[in-house]
Amino acid sequence: RDFAPTDAGFQPESALFCQAGRQPIPTLFSQHIYRRFSGPDRERNAAALLESFRALPIQFLVESFRLNQFPVEVRRFWAENYQPYRASVFVAGRRLAGARDAEIDFEILVPGAYRWIPGRGGWIPGGGAHPVWVEGRTLAAGEVVELAAGRYLARLLEDVPDGMLVLAVDDPPGPAPLSFYEN
Repeated sequence: RDFAPTDAGFQPESALFCQAGRQPIPTLFSQHIYRRFSGPDRERNAAALLESFRALPIQFLVESFRLNQFPVEVRRFWAENYQPYRASVFVAGRRLAGARDAEIDFEILVPGAYRWIPGRGGWIPGGGAHPVWVEGRTLAAGEVVELAAGRYLARLLEDVPDGMLVLAVDDPPGPAPLSFYEN
């Protein structure tokens, strides 16, 4: 409910609500993943998939056991650029953590409004805990900054054990990731 029907999402099995009205990336069941990402074209196909994520851009991922069947460089890309947000949904954004004055160079794939959420599980808008400097301004907990796709530098203004800068959706974060499919 936090994304419009036209917003691109990804789930290997193409869950209907992820890609309503369009299929930006084809359905990839286990046999498709294996064929595409093993053998002599493995590296080229992995690079092409990552380029698709940059070009579209994909705003969210939905959990699937098949995500773990992709090559390590694809899984690393997802871990860096999509954060477990709520239930089975990973939202575009970056995890930021480290010691005071640490500088973190990162890439934003999806242009839009990004919210700084320090800690785990939620945010208190305007709270003072663990501010971070991004794009020339200081963000307190829950504050939002507009970012274009591209590279950025963040500076931690105090020790930040954990936090994420993610697309500013209406619902707060919750327990994640949870299985999309019933066991």
